[in-house]
Amino acid sequence: MNEIMGTTFLEDGKWLLRHEGGAGNKVPLLAPQIILVQLQDGQAQIFEGSYGLDHRGVVVAAHVVAIKTFRKAGTDPVQSP
Repeated sequence: MNEIMGTTFLEDGKWLLRHEGGAGNKVPLLAPQIILVQLQDGQAQIFEGSYGLDHRGVVVAAHVVAIKTFRKAGTDPVQSP
């Protein structure tokens, strides 16, 4: 697994991730329900997981298996419980 960094967004009931290096594009964030219930809209986070790529190598989804750290506005990163 790799480290995935980005900002989470909840749009139309679906979680999206604007990933680092993604030129502002948002991709679906795919994760088990136990992870999804911990997410907050507009929060920068670091995840453990991998990216799904299309045939051109473009990121089309983020597959997350764990939250490594999360950042609250104006604070240092905190380990996920």
